[in-house]
Amino acid sequence: MTSHPLIAVSCLALLLHVHPGAAAQGSPAPDSLGEARQLAEKGELNSAEALVRKVLAQSPQSAAALLVLGGVLERRGDLAGATDAYERAIVEDPKSATAHDKLGFVLGRQNRVQDALAAFSRAIELDPKYFDAQYHL
Repeated sequence: MTSHPLIAVSCLALLLHVHPGAAAQGSPAPDSLGEARQLAEKGELNSAEALVRKVLAQSPQSAAALLVLGGVLERRGDLAGATDAYERAIVEDPKSATAHDKLGFVLGRQNRVQDALAAFSRAIELDPKYFDAQYHL
């Protein structure tokens, strides 16, 4: 069980919203990302990171994979790495409320309060009903 339930829930929500065409194109990303998330939830962070990096080697612009990577790195305590992964996810999918929320959460953990507030605000701007960002703000 994860010590960060919001991360687990956010990863699950993200996996449920992976681009529907990806599976039809034969992309291993949804299954691999689901497996990576499960490994992370079991605390097998090295295996989870290796799997998600394999997905990123095939699909370096996958915002979904970058978000899962950010969650794995955050659980490991690598807040700088998680920040980088979430920022890269935003570059790939600037309209992702989830990416902005996750970035805000990890920035807050680094005491970058103003940056965190800006990220949460952007998440709410993108999706006014996004509960996690409202809660974090």
